[in-house]
Amino acid sequence: MVSTSMKNPESKHLHSLGGAPAPAGLAEELSQMAALPEAVQDAFWGVLEPNLAAVIDDAVGAKVAAFCLEHKLDEDALVPVVRGCRTLFLPAARRDLAVEKMAEDLTALCGGSGSSVSPPVRALLGCYSKALPRLRAQLVLDSLDDFGPVLEDVRLRVDHVPTSRHAPQTVSTVALLSLKYRDDAQRKRMTVQVPMPVLRKLKSLLDAVVK
Repeated sequence: MVSTSMKNPESKHLHSLGGAPAPAGLAEELSQMAALPEAVQDAFWGVLEPNLAAVIDDAVGAKVAAFCLEHKLDEDALVPVVRGCRTLFLPAARRDLAVEKMAEDLTALCGGSGSSVSPPVRALLGCYSKALPRLRAQLVLDSLDDFGPVLEDVRLRVDHVPTSRHAPQTVSTVALLSLKYRDDAQRKRMTVQVPMPVLRKLKSLLDAVVK
């Protein structure tokens, strides 16, 4: 006798969704992974990672197009799997779902058993393993939005500038600090010049906080 959950994967209650049943179409979307060439399955993280961002912009579209060109693949073949991963991975990350529990969900949706994980499920599980820490970090950043702009990245370059136009051989060291930050849904960048005394003070403050 075949159980109802085996005949209808979407009747399976998923750890990723807090015990709720799978949305209609989710099992079919994720199962499309098996139709992709093996090389595409192995490289799937390259196209999934940018599509897990909160904002899907033209830059993400360009990365998808480049991936499809490299693998000689129609973009429509990727869309269902990417959509299915977003549906499953994002709420799973909010619950900090263990990889082992995700394996149970993917197996329930795509077929197989705990002792025999199919290559497509293994590829999807590998993607979740990489996605989880990134999504968790993003959730932390998102929670800070209520308090104002959030610093996302920093770059440093050291420059030497003349201290006087009358004595060009006399130079002073200045750090150029480039700050990439998010203000609501906008990403912005600001570059400030930091004299060495201020840079030393900044280092002292960071040393006191970052152990």
